[in-house]
Amino acid sequence: MPTTPTTTTSQLPPPDCSTDAIKNSPGLEEFELYGPCEGGFTRPGVPNSGNIILAQWDGKHWVEVESDGVWDGMGMARPCFNPGRLEELGVPESLADKEPRCGVYPPGQEPPHKKQAKASTPVPTSSTLDPNWGIKRDSDGVIIEAQFEGVKRQISAPNCDGRGILILDSVIADGDIGSTHSKLAFDIAYLGDGNAEFTYPGHCPSLRAQVDGNDIYPVYLDFGHDTDALCAAKKNYGGNARVLSDREEYLDPC
Repeated sequence: MPTTPTTTTSQLPPPDCSTDAIKNSPGLEEFELYGPCEGGFTRPGVPNSGNIILAQWDGKHWVEVESDGVWDGMGMARPCFNPGRLEELGVPESLADKEPRCGVYPPGQEPPHKKQAKASTPVPTSSTLDPNWGIKRDSDGVIIEAQFEGVKRQISAPNCDGRGILILDSVIADGDIGSTHSKLAFDIAYLGDGNAEFTYPGHCPSLRAQVDGNDIYPVYLDFGHDTDALCAAKKNYGGNARVLSDREEYLDPC
């Protein structure tokens, strides 16, 4: 069971912010260091799994911070923390902002049972008359902004100049704008250590625009013309490496 160290991080030796230290910590043998390591806290994850936890340095090892419950927004099941608890523990804001708060649901992220309850007593407002109210789209209906847990990202338009990208996920628009936005928003908040971008379906000829008539939004990391960095990231994160060009060819430079 995860435990929370009682000694404050200021009283402990400096944390070992390395993947080896993570793997040498009891119960975290499959985890690797992703993203920032600040104030004695970090968020390691299991490669290619989406399993990311909040961990605290106890002076010798990294220990998972015990959660207070399960966040069930958007039909998911993720560990969550009571509002104010992470602040009391001294978790840096850059890390705390990525953790869901128990019982707190940003607009459009309510669990299904709460959405059903709202639907049973509708109120004639913009948000109830249009279930996709608040989701920013262009005149063609393309989602141009995704937001989740304080992370907001505008759709990008990378140059089709031979640069390399790592596609971490391909979000298929299945006709439900709300569901598509939720998937995009979750991806940009958590994939690629929170650095992922998304672009227009078929933005470059070397990107597939649709599958079975449904648009495909690539969620990716841009490595420009640094192929070594691209292939190293593919080994770390998984996904598909792709060259962005003006030709209909799907090349993996790795």
